[in-house]
Amino acid sequence: MSQSEELSLSLPSSFAGQASQTLDITVPHHFSFVRQGWFAGAGSATKGVLMIGTGGFLLSQLAATPNLVVQMVIVSALLIAAGLTFVAVSLRDFTGRFSINEQGYHAWLGLSGFSGQWNDVTAWHVNADSKTAEIPAVEIWVKGRELPFRLPGSYLSAPDYAQVHRLMQALAPCDERH
Repeated sequence: MSQSEELSLSLPSSFAGQASQTLDITVPHHFSFVRQGWFAGAGSATKGVLMIGTGGFLLSQLAATPNLVVQMVIVSALLIAAGLTFVAVSLRDFTGRFSINEQGYHAWLGLSGFSGQWNDVTAWHVNADSKTAEIPAVEIWVKGRELPFRLPGSYLSAPDYAQVHRLMQALAPCDERH
């Protein structure tokens, strides 16, 4: 047995098959957040609906409590505003996506997002180990911008991160920043 055979690792079939797949960069690739984020989105949407409902109920009780009108309006407004915020955040989990094609990239994060062309990219990094939204999983530095565009972690599955990494290697005009 040669030394290289002694040091070789056998990959699980899922990784081995993925490495041998050809990557077609001529078609757009879309990665949806809903597969990973539906549970968090459902939780945020539920919190939002409950807060909006409670705020609405308090507003409906204004006539019954004439001495607490100002306080109830303030609390109701805060509950409704917080509820709308939770519902807006849940949009990211249900409708968010990341797309890559030959021309560039586009991230839709609910009510916000970012996009750009490959020729503006100066550096990039994919951190597939990111398991929380606070740690960015994909970072893209572009010309004329000091801070990178960031795709929060935990929104894509491990195979999606692997494919994003392969697409970035194939399409970005620069090397990955480590």
